[in-house]
Amino acid sequence: MARKGSNKVIVAVYSHPEYYPPTLNAIANLAENYEEVIVVCRNVLKSEWEYAPNVRIHPTGEYLTIREAEAKSTAWKVSSFLRYTLTLLKEIRGNRPKLVLLYDAIPLLSFSLSKAFSNTKPFVWYHNHDVIDIGTVRKYSVGYFASKNEK
Repeated sequence: MARKGSNKVIVAVYSHPEYYPPTLNAIANLAENYEEVIVVCRNVLKSEWEYAPNVRIHPTGEYLTIREAEAKSTAWKVSSFLRYTLTLLKEIRGNRPKLVLLYDAIPLLSFSLSKAFSNTKPFVWYHNHDVIDIGTVRKYSVGYFASKNEK
């Protein structure tokens, strides 16, 4: 039975896919099988990778290195997370993908918060490169809530 929606896939990674070679490999393979691959990430790296023509990178926010983003205030980090979440929701609503891949606990939290506002029910695949140790994150930070949601 064919799924409703387009032949598109959304890949959500909170950092940037070029930091994770397995994610780049997944994007390349997905590009061979889907009409469009939309990658939602933060704007923390100047892209140097040559993606397939049907891959669209959608970085959120102003460009900052990861170290610069880490040095920002808690309010800025929450705002950045909300901007990322709204971008992910907008891409899901606008593209009605068949598949959404969530590549770590923070995109999983974003998806969990936004799925009630979505107009589609894509197949969701969650993969995490690293498990967040709740003892290593500041209480009530974005990472803290992402770790709690992951369980």
